[in-house]
Formats: sequence, C-alpha cells, structure tokens
Amino acid sequence: MGLLNIFKTKAKADDKQVNANELLRLLFSQISFGTPIIDVVNQSSAIDKGYLYNHIVYSIVRRITTSMQGVPWQVYKVIDDKAEKKFKTAFKVKDYEAAMYYKAAAYEPDDKSEISRLLAGPNEAERLNDLIEGLASFYLITGNGYIYGLRRSGDKSIIRLYNMPAHLVEIIFGSYLRPVKGYRLSTFIDGEIPAEDVLHIKTFNPNYNAQGSWLYGISPISAAGNITTLSNYAYITQIDNFAKYGVRGILSASKEGLTQEQAELIKERWQAIVDNRKGDIMVSGLPMTWTNVGLSPVDMQIIEQQKLTLRDLCMIYNVPSQLFGDSEHSTYNNMREARKGLVTDAVLPIMEKIKDGLNRFLNTAEQGLLIDYDLQAFAELQDDMAQQVTSLAQAWWLTGNERRIAMGKQPIDDEIMDEVLLPSGYIPMSDYSLDEYSQIDTTDEVE
Repeated sequence: MGLLNIFKTKAKADDKQVNANELLRLLFSQISFGTPIIDVVNQSSAIDKGYLYNHIVYSIVRRITTSMQGVPWQVYKVIDDKAEKKFKTAFKVKDYEAAMYYKAAAYEPDDKSEISRLLAGPNEAERLNDLIEGLASFYLITGNGYIYGLRRSGDKSIIRLYNMPAHLVEIIFGSYLRPVKGYRLSTFIDGEIPAEDVLHIKTFNPNYNAQGSWLYGISPISAAGNITTLSNYAYITQIDNFAKYGVRGILSASKEGLTQEQAELIKERWQAIVDNRKGDIMVSGLPMTWTNVGLSPVDMQIIEQQKLTLRDLCMIYNVPSQLFGDSEHSTYNNMREARKGLVTDAVLPIMEKIKDGLNRFLNTAEQGLLIDYDLQAFAELQDDMAQQVTSLAQAWWLTGNERRIAMGKQPIDDEIMDEVLLPSGYIPMSDYSLDEYSQIDTTDEVE
C-alpha cells in the first residue's frame, strides 16, 4: 500500500469517527454534565398501578419468572471455537436439538474460576436464581433491570452481585462521548455508583428526545397504559357497584297503586332479604312489576372487557392467554403446546438477555469462559428431546459419545464409546463377492 493510500484510509477512518461524535454531540447537546437523565415515563407507576394493582399483570409476570426458577446456571470453558459459533447459530434459529449438540462439543463445565464461585453465592441473602428472578421481574415491569457489582478493594474484581430497584434508578450523564457516567437512586441523590459497576439491561426505546430518555428502556405496562387503566377502572366500577348497591330498580303495583304504608313495608322486607344474603323470595298479594334501573357487571360488559384485557396484555408479553383460563381465544391445540410457547417465546428471550448481560458485565469472553443456563431443565421442551432419543436409538452409525453429545451430555472417556457398534445381523456388502451371487440359481423350477 502506497503512502497516499495510507493517508486516504486514515482520513476515511477519522471522518467516520468525527461523524459519529458529531451525532452524539447533537443528541446530548441539551444535557449538562453530572445531571440525571430524565425518564419521561414514570417507572414507579408501572409498579404501583400495574404489578401491585392489576392481577392480570401480576399473573403474567409471575408466570414468566416462575418458569425461570430452578433452571441451573453454569460457567463453561470454551474448548472448541467452531462448535461455539455453530451452537450460537443453532440457538438463534431455535434449533434446540442442534444447539445442545454443539454446546456439548464447544464447552466443558468450569467449577474452579472465581466467576463460578461468585454465581454459587452472589450475595449474602440470595441464591443466583433469586437474583435472576428479581432482575427479570424489574425488566418485565419497568423495561429496565440493574445489577450492582461490589468490587474487591485490591484487584477490583467483582465479588458480590445485588439487584437495584429499577423504578428508583437514575442515569447520571457524563459527556456525549461517554453518556452514562454513573447511576444513583432517586431517594438518595447524594450518592453515585460508577457506570462500570452496574449492569443495565433494557428494552429498546425509540424516544430520542432532548432529555436523553432513550437511555432507559420502555416499560411494557406503560406501552399498554390505556389497557391497564381500563382494566383497573373496570374493577373499581364493579367493586363500587357491589359496595354501594344504589337503586337497582323500581318495584310497583301493575294495576292498583300502593299506599305509602304498603310501599314502606315491601321496601323493608326486600331490604331485609338483601342484607341477610339469603336466597329467599318475597311474596306479595298484589300483581307487581319490576323496572331495571341499575346495570349488572354482565350488562356493563365488565367481564367481557376483562377477557379482552387479558388477551391484550398477553400479546404485549408474548405469552399464550390460554394459560390464564382463556380457552375461547386460543391458537394452541392443547395446554402442552401453550406451555412450550411460553418458554420459547417469552422465557428464553429474557434468559438470553440476562445471559448476555452477565457475560458482558463479568468479562467472561476475555477469560475464555461463558455463563449459560441448562436448556434441558425446561420440561416443556422434553417432547422434542423424547423424539431425539428415539431417533438416536436408531442411528446405529453414530458412536456412543456422538449420541451423548447430541443429547447435550459430556462424552465418556472410554474406547468403546468412540466406536460404531453394528446391529446384530448386519453384514458389510464388501463381505459378498460377485462369484457368490453368480452361484445362486435364480431360475424358476418347472415341473
């Protein structure tokens, strides 16, 4: 490469850097150093009016997070780079059978690293599954999840992991080249945690405004704000209707009018039946007519509206509404398929988000390590594995270790496990000669 070409290449690289910096400078031109970035969405309302207030939101979030509980997490050591790439590709296209095969070939468990010890006990009060449940819950409710890493005073390695309350976290602006300077809690504005000590996972936010709000994720509950508000008001209306009763209707004589005394007597007897919650009847010697004034929950379509709310919120969270009693509006043939859809479409994407965040935060790639979870722990995917076992049992041309790897198991150090075992009765074609075939009389006998 000539000297002129070298200068041209460097100039192009510099131009790209200048353009990128100019974009960031424009985006953050309205924010001052050291000030908190304003999130235009009130994250606390997603908790107060969503998770803590609306039983549908609570049920959906809990269903997703409880599906994560009990799933083992493990630190692995990379032993085959090519197999690792194939594993990531297979998982991305949801070919879980191939993913487990390549994962067993790409990694081996590591129990001796400091990261393994950290995951075994992330902090004094929680197991790793508890930590992940909290992180996933905040992520599902607010669109953000934060983990604080406590560092050792000497080598600065992370020795403890703690969940941060996502609805209270504020991002502190640094500069347009390094927008996130640190984090603080809105209830303790004097303290600040350095950016490198915090893992932040978030949903995509297209709200590029002058306040830098896109650095926060978007809460699914905020995106479904009208739906959750409508659901909350529907229940408030129903509760208020039951509590206050009000005038349900007008009872009157169909032919002859009632005296004041008769009207008061009928009212007292009617009220006595209602107050005692008895399934009794009231008898009158006069023909009576009833005119409805109040509306029942069915008449007000509250129940039907709640069904629509359930479906809408399930759509927001990408979970099957059938799992929450909605058998009328289901695209799944049975509950087994619905549970599998919950895992593949809602649980695994969040697990992947958390996995990628932990690996990035703890710098596992620089150490040739990987933090990952056991895909075989999901019972909902066992049907696929059962079919795999049947197929592998008939695949006699594979060695025992190749079958173990295909099932996501580590190979066994035994010579027999690396040999192909021929089924009884199978004879290689090479054992036959053309002479043997020519000696066979294939003519039909004629009597």
